[in-house]
Amino acid sequence: MAPPLSPLRLELMRRMQAGATAGQVFTWSDFADLGPHEIVERHLLRLAAAGETAYEASRKSGDWEPFFADFRVMRVARGIYYSPVRNRMTKRPTVPIAENVVAAVVSRLGGRWLVPPEAAAHELGITNLVPARLVVETCPSSDDLGHSAVFRSGGSGPSGVRG
Repeated sequence: MAPPLSPLRLELMRRMQAGATAGQVFTWSDFADLGPHEIVERHLLRLAAAGETAYEASRKSGDWEPFFADFRVMRVARGIYYSPVRNRMTKRPTVPIAENVVAAVVSRLGGRWLVPPEAAAHELGITNLVPARLVVETCPSSDDLGHSAVFRSGGSGPSGVRG
């Protein structure tokens, strides 16, 4: 029998389920009012470890029903998590939207980022071409010169984002 869940873990799960939409990501700062950073991060890591274990078991067996039987949290990068939802066509877990991951990383660093023209044209409906990669330019702050990163879609593993 599984041990009972702590009130903090139950509250994390409740908030993530209430705010979970396809592709949305969460950081520990979304739950800063629940307690100190170390404790919230530890509970998020434990939820993500259980999600990773279930993901690997379902991927090996090809049966995704057990994966979606319980609430799952997956880790994208350090301090960035998402709750996968079932894709209607493939019946497999969805991956977070790359722009949401970038926004979470850049906001954690205290900066801003620019949407590349190709992605903006696609979002506005000017073109139906989907960019194969997302090039992110961050705005320089007072203490650095700005950075550029390239994210490719369809990466290996549950995150689907590689840098």
